[in-house]
Amino acid sequence: MHEAWRSNAALIEDAASGQSLVQELRVGTTLPLKPIKVDSDKRSRVAAVCPMLEARLLILPEDAW
Repeated sequence: MHEAWRSNAALIEDAASGQSLVQELRVGTTLPLKPIKVDSDKRSRVAAVCPMLEARLLILPEDAW
């Protein structure tokens, strides 16, 4: 997906299984990884970006899954 969408970084939650995933990917790939600390649950984080999506400040590709 990184190559297909030419992303700047792969963001991975720096918690629980995300930490081991970051370690594994750093050894086995050249992906530009960026661990991120989370301070709330997933619903709260989605709710926080909904206004940006509605204002079209954050654009997602139509065919992105």
